[in-house]
Amino acid sequence: MVVGHQLKKESRSIILKNTINMKLKFNKTEDGDIAAVILDNTKQEVFSYIKMIAALLDGQPIECEYGEGITPEEQEQIKSLNDAIWKKVHPEGENGEMSLFN
Repeated sequence: MVVGHQLKKESRSIILKNTINMKLKFNKTEDGDIAAVILDNTKQEVFSYIKMIAALLDGQPIECEYGEGITPEEQEQIKSLNDAIWKKVHPEGENGEMSLFN
C-alpha cells in the first residue's frame, strides 16, 4: 500500500513538472489602474478569469511580470494575492497531499 501511495505522489510531481506556467503581465493604464494580459509565447491575450482558473486547476502556477509604473508595493500585493489564490485552489492536507475537502 505504501508503494502505491508513493507512486501516486511521484506521478503527480511528474505531471506538475511537465506543465507550462501561465504568465500574466501587469501594466498601469492611463487612468492609473492595474490591468493584466496573458503572455502566450510571443503574443499577448486579453486577460480571462476562466483561463486563469483552468490553468490553476491544471496545476500551472501563475508567473507574474510587471510593466513600467507598477510599484514595488503593488508587486508585493499582486504576489500575495497570487499566493493566496494558489493556496485556495491547491490546499494541502495534514499528510502533505492536495485535498479539496479541507
